[in-house]
Amino acid sequence: MINKFILLSNSLGASGDGSELQTILYSVLNTLLGLAFIVIVIGAIRAAIALSHATDENEGARAKKRLINCIIGIVVCATALTVANVILATASGWISG
Repeated sequence: MINKFILLSNSLGASGDGSELQTILYSVLNTLLGLAFIVIVIGAIRAAIALSHATDENEGARAKKRLINCIIGIVVCATALTVANVILATASGWISG
């Protein structure tokens, strides 16, 4: 991880085409969104288990709300990944073109 930051600082001062910076940003964004996705999926699994083991209505309602929030989180992560990839692809066209 430290090597990526060193590469980032070197590429900011370099007069190259910026492809190193794009690669680093792409890697960092994909890593962070991937980790967020894993955490959300684990939360969704826990909420589904809590929903199946709910003994009263309040417990079931809380588990259902957590499951819905996890599904919303998955959609947000997928959208963020798509937007980030489009922005990086567009920026790549600006830098090289």
